[in-house]
Amino acid sequence: NEIKKAMQPVGYFRVTVHKQLERHRDQWQATFTIQEVPRIKIAKLALIISGEGKTDPAFIRLQKHFPLKVGQALNTQRYENAKQRLFDKASTRGYFKAKMVKSKIIINLVTYQVSIIMHFSTGPRYHFGQTVFSQSKLAINFLKRYLTYRPGQPYNDNKIQQTQQDLASAPYFNQVLVLPQPDLA
Repeated sequence: NEIKKAMQPVGYFRVTVHKQLERHRDQWQATFTIQEVPRIKIAKLALIISGEGKTDPAFIRLQKHFPLKVGQALNTQRYENAKQRLFDKASTRGYFKAKMVKSKIIINLVTYQVSIIMHFSTGPRYHFGQTVFSQSKLAINFLKRYLTYRPGQPYNDNKIQQTQQDLASAPYFNQVLVLPQPDLA
């Protein structure tokens, strides 16, 4: 039973296990032979993206190239990774209130098919606000030249990283840390 359960996350639901227990002198040897059938496949996939992100080109591309596809064998790790990609995309694009509204795997052992339903709500997209510099004796207008974003632009984590790299490579600082603070929005 444990072997059968261990094979289910990678799509094997009709597995036969033959067991044999033999004694060789002072030791026992257990042999398990697994007779597998084809893996259960995804027959239906419903991925719904709602919120402001539903029209964001990055989410449209992710939906078009989603790692789960109809006809693929079920793999629960791939399923979890696909959900994580939605959250990662939301975080890097400034959808800090994103949530999974519904996430369900429905396994039908009679038809030997899987249906997957995911409803992901991005919530609102945050925009850049004012940047506050701390612990610097340099003029604020001089420091603002290093910013790769402007107030009012949609948040993008790549712009934060580029700003941090630009400031860190300048000869004026020992340490640079650029932190978004969506909780202060």
